[in-house]
Amino acid sequence: MTRGSLTMTAVTCGVLIFVLGLDALCWASGGVKSIRVPMVRRARDPRSDRHGRRLTGTSAALKNVQETQYLLEVQIGKSRLNYEQNFTMIPDTGSADVWIPSVRCSTCTEGAHRYDVDASSTALWLGQIKSEKYGDLTSIEGRTLLDRLAIVGVDGGNVTVERQFMLEVTDYESPQAIMMSDGILGLSHYTDMERHLRNASTFIRSLFRENPSMPRHFSFYLTPDAHGSALTFGDPLLDQHAKRPSPLPPSASSSNSSMLAGVTFSDPYWMRMKRGWHATINGIALSGSGEEVSFRDEPHRVPALIDSGTSLIVMKHRIFDRLAEQLMAKRLCTPRRNRMTDQLEMYCKCPSRMGWFSEPYPRLRLEIIDQAGNPFPLCVAPEEYVIEIRRPFGFCTGVLGIERGESLPVAVILGMTFLRSYYVIFDLTDPHHNRMGFVRSAASVLPADATCPVEKDYLEPGSLARMAHCILMNLALWVFIVVGLAAAAWWLFMKARRHYNRVDEALLLEDRSAAMELQTIRT
Repeated sequence: MTRGSLTMTAVTCGVLIFVLGLDALCWASGGVKSIRVPMVRRARDPRSDRHGRRLTGTSAALKNVQETQYLLEVQIGKSRLNYEQNFTMIPDTGSADVWIPSVRCSTCTEGAHRYDVDASSTALWLGQIKSEKYGDLTSIEGRTLLDRLAIVGVDGGNVTVERQFMLEVTDYESPQAIMMSDGILGLSHYTDMERHLRNASTFIRSLFRENPSMPRHFSFYLTPDAHGSALTFGDPLLDQHAKRPSPLPPSASSSNSSMLAGVTFSDPYWMRMKRGWHATINGIALSGSGEEVSFRDEPHRVPALIDSGTSLIVMKHRIFDRLAEQLMAKRLCTPRRNRMTDQLEMYCKCPSRMGWFSEPYPRLRLEIIDQAGNPFPLCVAPEEYVIEIRRPFGFCTGVLGIERGESLPVAVILGMTFLRSYYVIFDLTDPHHNRMGFVRSAASVLPADATCPVEKDYLEPGSLARMAHCILMNLALWVFIVVGLAAAAWWLFMKARRHYNRVDEALLLEDRSAAMELQTIRT
């Protein structure tokens, strides 16, 4: 060991002895039980935990099942051997309950994973009976409990709630033949009546209570592909999942935060009145139709539920009938009765297979009221509200992604068909005034600044170029046909001419042969 290292070691030991002696003196004298040590201060990010790790959020992958449901991988409980019970659940902004089927449920969907409360060492049995009925007439009944719930994150980091209030379902009834998931992860709020249940707490309330440093947002990004969809808890991933106008316009309806610039927030009136994720709808129309189903006569317009648990866009019958009549008048859709369900369904031409001579599809216009009180149109492309089903040999069948609702609690339910067009941010920063933000999804076929005016015969951006292209294509087609016919006529003419020339030559040879024979006879 060198002399320098010995000196350094001695100094270090001396400092340690001094500190330990001072600490012992403080404890012995009954005085201050801590030592103030001068340190270089670094401002801690308010979005980090007590260890300084930044908690901006976690994304969980969503599995796309035939564009009708998006499923989430969830782990519940933990056994004494540290094993979790795995489930696939539907993240549902239209309901508040978290439930999974019990091993004691004889009416639950066959093949679904079952929850065994006895196998979980983290479960706390509450035992209250709770029932729920959904809009598709599915009804459940089960007993309440608390257990650990973890959502599997894309980057390996899980979103965990240690004491989540949930239902172990023992009775399940549904008119649907098959439920593609095991259970439901409710992302809405409880009503005042439901809050009186013992330990009742929704998932989003428990999540942000147990993770106070996590930004109080969650957002959906849905794609038409099998992979790529995600549910993000924490800061929204706008750079990856959204198309924002460039440059970003200063808007009164956007947050002051630069992170949420370009996001339009809906008027929160119906969200406060109904305790759910509701936007305020001003009117619904098809672009260029000249007709609109307007709600401007209503004092607070009408609510539209943003429901990730619903596959399609569902509208009250009078709204749906108006839109369906316009699509049928354009000969884009025709009604047919489903032989299996005996329900009337709208079958449409595939937007991706529309020819140049076909009338173009209109865009669906959903005009909301933003938080500044101004109307703001949300435009949905035909490729997004018409579901295309590929058939063998290149055939395609389109099914209208808008459904007729007979008895709805709201005017419109915007399901996953809508969420594939817009990246929706659910903001719980203010616990008493939640809000929703809308921005064009990166998976949408439309640009960030897409428009959908109602004015009659309005030409969408690019329509003139499309018409010019159509005229040029038609002109080129006719030129090709005329040139082809002329070439064919010339070929036939030349072929006939060669034929007649050969005939003339043959006749000439015959005449010469006959003349020579005649001359031979004479001689």
